[in-house]
Amino acid sequence: MLMHMLFRHCCVFLYLVFFKGARLMKYKKHSQFYHVLSYLRNPWHLIRNYRWAKKSFASNQEFIFVVGAPRSGTTLIQKLIGNASEVSSFEFETEVYSKKNIFDYFRFSEFISKQEYLDLVASSSSRSEFLLRWHERKFNSRVFLEKTPQHVFFLDEIFRSFRSAKIVNVVRDPRDAYLSGLSGKNIPQARSCMSYAKYWRDCISAVNACGNKSRIYTVKYEDLVVNPNDSLKGLFEFLGLHFDDRLISLPREDHRASKREFIKLNKPIDSSSVAKWKMELTSQEVDVFLNICGEGMIQYGYRV
Repeated sequence: MLMHMLFRHCCVFLYLVFFKGARLMKYKKHSQFYHVLSYLRNPWHLIRNYRWAKKSFASNQEFIFVVGAPRSGTTLIQKLIGNASEVSSFEFETEVYSKKNIFDYFRFSEFISKQEYLDLVASSSSRSEFLLRWHERKFNSRVFLEKTPQHVFFLDEIFRSFRSAKIVNVVRDPRDAYLSGLSGKNIPQARSCMSYAKYWRDCISAVNACGNKSRIYTVKYEDLVVNPNDSLKGLFEFLGLHFDDRLISLPREDHRASKREFIKLNKPIDSSSVAKWKMELTSQEVDVFLNICGEGMIQYGYRV
């Protein structure tokens, strides 16, 4: 009986992987199941991804990387920096520095044609070079801007690959960021206040552990939405970009604004979402954040 049950489960699993896998992956690109299926269907890609991750690459191209915990304001910062004439950026996250299968075209099918993707893979020998070549094919500007929040865990690799790279680390009160994550899609870290608190703490730790802090600039979301001019002046000076007050009010039309989680993206900057946790979190949830994130919250001046 036991062997029979195991056989049935194996048959169902293989059916999902090899017959339903492509359809499941098409609609679940942000799920862990999608990425597990990708490697199960193409196990040799594990070796290729490992080699690309370990392959050294160095470029002097000016790159700005916007990182931080989910729902911290990284998209807003990306749009504001992208208003500068010398900067170009994709309106999506490449997630090149991750454990996800870079040789899975489905991951990129919404943003690039199959032939362009194949040409990029053929002309690259590492994930850093893949990222650079992709931007070079799309843009002709002095500075490239890449916004993938989870790249905060790959700062050392980024600095090794791009000698002129600068990091914009966006920080937001984890209690408000968690609440914002509840209304968004594809944010697995927000499945509970404990999981989000741990992830926020890990993001802060990753920045603290980086050995090249002179090339990292931290923007507090609360400072940005309360006083955008002063926040952006300091940021643009660090990035070596020309700042103009009009950059804050320039149109920031973005197709992502049609999604509920980015509904404020094309609207004027406001501070209405600051300290919402005081009204919407329970005392038990607040305690979770204090216990897990307390040290980092003190570091950035958040009330504990």
